[in-house]
Amino acid sequence: MTLALESPLSAVRGVGAASERMLLAEGLATVGDLLWRLPHRYEDRSNPVRIGSLTTPDVTVTVSGRLVQLVERGARNRRMRIVEAVIDDGTGSLPVVWFNQPYLAKALPAGARVWLHGAVKVARSGWGLQLVAPEWEVEDEDGEPIHLGRIVPMYGRLGNWSGRRVRTLVARALDDLGGVEDPLAAVLPAELALPSLGDALRWAHFPCPPASDAALGGLFEDLARRRTPAHRRLAFEELLALAVVLERERGRRRRQRAPECSITEEIRESARRVLPFRLTEAQRRVLAEIVADLQREFPMARLLQGDVGSGKTIVAALAALVALAAGHQVALLAPTELLAQQHHATLTRLLAPTPHRPELLIGSLPAAEKRRVRQRLEDGSGHLVVGTHALLEDAVVFGRLGLAIIDEQHRFGARSRSRCTVTSTSP
Repeated sequence: MTLALESPLSAVRGVGAASERMLLAEGLATVGDLLWRLPHRYEDRSNPVRIGSLTTPDVTVTVSGRLVQLVERGARNRRMRIVEAVIDDGTGSLPVVWFNQPYLAKALPAGARVWLHGAVKVARSGWGLQLVAPEWEVEDEDGEPIHLGRIVPMYGRLGNWSGRRVRTLVARALDDLGGVEDPLAAVLPAELALPSLGDALRWAHFPCPPASDAALGGLFEDLARRRTPAHRRLAFEELLALAVVLERERGRRRRQRAPECSITEEIRESARRVLPFRLTEAQRRVLAEIVADLQREFPMARLLQGDVGSGKTIVAALAALVALAAGHQVALLAPTELLAQQHHATLTRLLAPTPHRPELLIGSLPAAEKRRVRQRLEDGSGHLVVGTHALLEDAVVFGRLGLAIIDEQHRFGARSRSRCTVTSTSP
């Protein structure tokens, strides 16, 4: 069956109803969902070491050879089953042991050619070396290896599935994946030399080895930093999708109407007189941009970013003063009561020469005080309020909210931030 990125995961070989439910619970519904979940790292298991060259324990190796013998037996405690084998690659032989995996006695018949990857330890007898609980894969002359004998993608657990089982599922999905329609084929800049979407997905999961061993180190550095052509192609698509979403959001916001905010030179001058010091050049520039945004017909959405102590609070306070002087209410939302109280104290001191007195609305206030503040905000007599999540309650309604300032906005969800801007009775 030929698969498409839109195909349900139930169409992939080996995915039954229970597995489909588990994958859906992990947020994976389609083949595309699975393939966009990239490996978190890669391991080079393409070059087996010669068994005859192994002389020291406590190393992790990949070996390839033939199983010359394999037996299953019980341990002394009778609760554990042990599978013991010997692998020979023509340069030497190495004992192998697995614990509590009795199915391997049938999966790995004696005489099979296999790849093994695991830790070399001192044998329990104290003499010689052995390979303990290695990963394994039987050589298939008609197919490409998945788990060994190549650059191997490493996945985290997915529900109750191991990374190995996830790798098998990805390989099956890619084997049966048909031609992938590339929505960006006509617009990808040629100078970027990026692969198609289908090739990028295939290569990002199962990278092809470089032409020479000398290039292997550079390849793994690119894989670790996610800067291969395949990863860059997928990143390009994600960034383009994000840019489209942001542009649509910008267009939606510009179709909204903001409260009229006419800022005269007198208002600007009154804001300047509040400060006992001169602003830095960066503060003056950013404040001018904010004042310009406040006078636009559509709502402002701006991130004010700066180091600790760079004066972000002063800029926000002056922006608030400008909005207040233009006849609008201002809300400042803080993530904690302590921070809200600190902002309230700072604004109270800064705005002392003005007629505006900041209100404080936090969860620990007495109920009567909360009702008083909410009433003042609704009737418009409360001009400026500093608060925590208490500002986001349904009972809080502003008479003419014109500016919402959110401190440490990353600590609030998108709905909370949006809620702070839609609680006004004025248009």
